[in-house]
Parts: sequence; C-alpha cells; structure tokens
Amino acid sequence: MLNGIASEMTKLRTGHTFLAFMIAGTVFVVVASWGILTSAHEAAAGTALDAVWATTEVIRGWFALSLVIAMFGAYFVARDFAQGTAARSIVMGGGRRAYVISKLASGAVIGAIGAGIGAALSLPSAWLLLLTESLSPSVDHTGWMVLLGCAVVNFAAGIWGVCLGLLVRNTIASLVTVFGLCLVVEPGVQAIAPAAGRLLMTNAMGSLYLDPRSGLLEVPQASIAVLGWLLVLGIGGYLVTLKKDLT
Repeated sequence: MLNGIASEMTKLRTGHTFLAFMIAGTVFVVVASWGILTSAHEAAAGTALDAVWATTEVIRGWFALSLVIAMFGAYFVARDFAQGTAARSIVMGGGRRAYVISKLASGAVIGAIGAGIGAALSLPSAWLLLLTESLSPSVDHTGWMVLLGCAVVNFAAGIWGVCLGLLVRNTIASLVTVFGLCLVVEPGVQAIAPAAGRLLMTNAMGSLYLDPRSGLLEVPQASIAVLGWLLVLGIGGYLVTLKKDLT
C-alpha cells in the first residue's frame, strides 16, 4: 500500500498538469475577486468601501479554488482509466483496495496543497486588490474564520474530486461532472428546493467559509454533511473499482 501511495505521489509530481490547474485557478480567483470589488465600488457611487468587508470578500473568493482542485482530483483518477494505467497500478500495488486508498491519499495531498496555496495567497491578493481602491487590508475575526473555512473547503475538494473520478472514470465526463455539480446542478437545487439543496456538497461547503447566502446550514451541520458526502462517495468509488472492469 505504501508503494502505491508513493507511486501516486510520483504521478502527481510528474509533468506540469497540476501546476497548470493551480495557476489557472489562481488567476480565476484573483480576476473574480477584482470583479466583485469593482462592482461594489460602482454600486457605492463614490463612497469608499469598508476595508474590513473588502478584505473578507477577497479572502472568501479563494473558496473558488475548490472548483479547480476538485476538477484536477477527478482528472487525476480518470486519466488512469483512460490511459490504461489503472490496471497496472492495481496489479503492481497490491489490489483494488490498496489502489483506492492510494488515490484517496493523493486526493488529500492535492487538497492540502490547494488549501495551502489559497491560504498563502489570500492576504497578499487582498493587499494587492485593495490597493486599486486605495484601501489597506483589515482582517477581523470573521475574516480569519473565512480564511480557515476556505482552507477546509479546498482540502475537502481534493478528496471529493478523487471520489468523483473513481465513480465516473472518464476524463471528460469527470471534469464535466465536477463543473456541472458546482455551477449548475447544486445551485439550481438550492434555488428550487432550499431545504434539500443546502444538504448538497458545495452548498454545505458554503457554510464553512461563511457564505452570506440565506438558507444554508449552520457550520456544525455543514461539517457533518461534507464528511457524510465524502464517506458515501468514497465507499461508492471503492465499490465501483472493486466490481467493474478496469477498461
């Protein structure tokens, strides 16, 4: 099993795909946060923005990195099946159970790296973007809790993406699945049936980074929901890997 985990870490370090995903995600977050501040400035009609609010919103924007992290996690697994390397990894790494555990461990590493990147860049990006509004960053207790929540969400996204990759096992379909769940399906369910929608993965994640939207779960309940989804999807991915052909 340890050899399998080491092999997955080697795959993760090989090439520049993960780096490309993270760079794209970073650019996406910074541009989106800049857009939020620009829109708020226009809406304020010349009134100076509150520095604490602006800083918190830029920090909160780093939750969006979870989309890219989850997409890479799903791609990282589905690529094995597309290239035919999953079967070889299972044969050489100790079986299907060890393969799933190795992939979940790699998902945790992917999430941890993504969470670290988001946490490390959140305050510098706030400083840079607030300069455009002639403001200095100011972080209150809520801001620090938002930063922590974003880090937790980004970490969980790595494991979530791997679980979806194990279930879908097709490169394009896995990317579309993550994208669709994050931006279409789960927001749509939340809008149509809030009581059910708030239990879904990305909406529960929103509670963790203190999303100001109404109708979301409290943080303790959302934490249980996120853990529950990871457990269910992880078991589902294991069962699919155990029973289905590897082609």
